[in-house]
Amino acid sequence: MKEKRGEYPDQWVVDTTEESLGIEDVEKVIDRVTRTRDLNPKWIDGMLSHDFHVAQKLTQRIEYLLGLQVTTGKVKEWLFDQAAETLLFDEEMWRRLAENNMYAILELVEKMLEAHDRG
Repeated sequence: MKEKRGEYPDQWVVDTTEESLGIEDVEKVIDRVTRTRDLNPKWIDGMLSHDFHVAQKLTQRIEYLLGLQVTTGKVKEWLFDQAAETLLFDEEMWRRLAENNMYAILELVEKMLEAHDRG
């Protein structure tokens, strides 16, 4: 649609997790989910306390965010900036994630550079 109209079409998410259906703009959903999980140090701390493959999962989630930007055009630039601040530039978080999986962190850096290169 973007190629034909020059803009992305309206996009909605239908939430079926509760008894009643909820419909929400995709941009709001991306924003909320990214802030409450991927950029939330408390959520990351909780994941790290279980020795889960947090670094790998966070890298995948940032890759999904990049994919959502490419396909929807609805990811705000500040989400990528905040991801870099939270996951890469915070020395303590970097250390903890690197201890969890250094290879995943290197891949995360690659994904963030790709996001930067895409603008």
